[in-house]
Amino acid sequence: MALLVLAVYGFFDASRQRDQAVAQARISASQALAARSGQLLATSPNQAAQYALYAEETRSTPESRRALAQAVAAAPYAKRRLRADVDSVTGHEGAGRPAATDVVLSADGSTAAYSSVFDSAEGIRLYDVRSARQLRVLHARGTPRALSRDGRVLATEV
Repeated sequence: MALLVLAVYGFFDASRQRDQAVAQARISASQALAARSGQLLATSPNQAAQYALYAEETRSTPESRRALAQAVAAAPYAKRRLRADVDSVTGHEGAGRPAATDVVLSADGSTAAYSSVFDSAEGIRLYDVRSARQLRVLHARGTPRALSRDGRVLATEV
C-alpha cells in the first residue's frame, strides 16, 4: 500500500514539475520573441508587430506587452482590432484576414521555429529561446508545424 501511495505521489510531483517547466519555457519564448520585435522596430515595423503578437500569444509578459505597444506605435497605419471573445488580432487595416505567420516551440522550450509573410528572408527561422538569438534560416518551403523535443527535427506542411 505504501508503494502505491509513493507511486501516485511521484506521478503528481513529476506532473507538477513538467507544468512548471513548460510555463517557464513559454515565458522564455515570449521574451525572446519580444526581444526580436524590438530589434526590428526601426527597419521592419510590420515584422516587429508580428513578433510582438506572437510573443503576447505565447505568454503575456511585461516584455511582450511593451513590444506590442512599441510595434503599434512604430506602425501608425496598423489597426489592432480585438474580438471580445478571443484575445487575438483579427485583422489589419486594408487586410481581409490576418497574415500567415506561424511559430512552434520544441517540447523542451529551448528552440522556436518562425515563418511569416512579413519576413524578408524566405524560409523558416530557428531561434534559441534561452539566449534570444537566431540560430539559422532554413531555406525550405512550408509552414512549421512541430519541432522534436530537443529542437533538432522540424516538421513542415507544404
